Amino acid sequence: MATIIKRGNKYQAQINRTGVRKTKTFTLKADAQQWARKMESEVERGLYVDTSAAKKKTAVLFDLYQERVLPTLKATGRYSDKYRLQRLRAVFGSITLHQLTSDRIRRYIDNRASAGVSPGTIRKEVGLLSRVLNAGERDFGFVLPRGNPVSFVRLPRVEDRRERRLTLDEFRVIAHIPVYAFMIETAMRRGEVANLRWSEVDLSRRVLHIRQSKTDIPRSIPLSLKSAQILTNLQEASEHVEDLVWAMSADSLSRRFIRLCKRHGYDDLRLHDLRHEATSRLFEKGLSLMEVASITGHKSLQMLNRYTHLSNEHLLAKLG
Repeated sequence: MATIIKRGNKYQAQINRTGVRKTKTFTLKADAQQWARKMESEVERGLYVDTSAAKKKTAVLFDLYQERVLPTLKATGRYSDKYRLQRLRAVFGSITLHQLTSDRIRRYIDNRASAGVSPGTIRKEVGLLSRVLNAGERDFGFVLPRGNPVSFVRLPRVEDRRERRLTLDEFRVIAHIPVYAFMIETAMRRGEVANLRWSEVDLSRRVLHIRQSKTDIPRSIPLSLKSAQILTNLQEASEHVEDLVWAMSADSLSRRFIRLCKRHGYDDLRLHDLRHEATSRLFEKGLSLMEVASITGHKSLQMLNRYTHLSNEHLLAKLG
């Protein structure tokens, strides 16, 4: 039975049934009794949902995600999500989960777009927000009364298909640097290159065994004569063959590449374009779709096609 207690000129209703304890104060005793009957009925029928967690600051959930979920992610994802999480906390951390509505998220998207942020980056940020909210319900016992608000938001469309190939001058300069020449030869992602260890390198068989990849699917990559020679030269000059092959982070690879492009005036060139270039070169060497996919690690042929653009010179040579 519910308990109704008069405190001054107010009435406090208390229920304690099957582990659910709730208290609420009313001006009228009738309202207190009506609320208590409704709450007890919902508890008995299994319809009661505790939404008190939604009154907590969103920052609490961000902190829980950073403390318990981020450490379980792969190194590359953990590093990127850490800084996206800081941005999201700065915008949404001071409001309650109840106040985190789809309208607020739409305004965030519009503001980021107005600031010149790319659609791809916005999608990653909002996608992380959605994962944080899902983890709150699934792992931390938070109940969102209206569900995940991100699910009611239309995300910006990404048009990131690129046809950028290296010019001959660009190739000569970039391939002069061993790590970038290695990326052009192997079509490896920057995170895979940064995490590559000597224990994964078999120079005698000219093959790499990639254990940690973006797709979580280990794969073996055959080494061309040039890429094998790059690693041989590097190994001979290295004093610690048990460590990382390149001894630089994924972000360091990107920063060095940006400085190189600025120094030589290469416009609209990104580090990821080296993977694009490498993939196209594999096709130009005559490898089939499945053979290229086994090297690059693309999970679908549709995705592989986005990275492939054969040079006009190569097509002309085949045409005669």
